[in-house]
Amino acid sequence: MKIGIKYCGGCNPNYNRSEAVSRIVSRYPEIEFEPAKHDTRYDHILIINGCSRNCAGYEELKANNKIFINSVKDIGKFFAYAQNDELSGDCE
Repeated sequence: MKIGIKYCGGCNPNYNRSEAVSRIVSRYPEIEFEPAKHDTRYDHILIINGCSRNCAGYEELKANNKIFINSVKDIGKFFAYAQNDELSGDCE
C-alpha cells in the first residue's frame, strides 16, 4: 500500500504538522509513505493542513481516498479509521 502526503504552505499552523505525520508513519511501518506526486495514483493521500482553512492544493492528486488532517484531533480520527481495517487489503 502507498500513501501520499501533501502539506499546506504552513503559514499559520495550529499544531506541529511534521510531528503529526511522524506519529502516523511510525505506527504503520509496513505502509509506504511518500510526498504526494501529481503523476502517481495512491491508495490514500493524507492532506496535512495546519489549520481549518484547508489551503493545501490537492485537487489534481490521484487517490482512492483523501484523508484530511487539520488538527491534532484529526490524528486520532485517522487512527480510528485505520483501526477499522480501512487501510488494510485492497482499497476501493
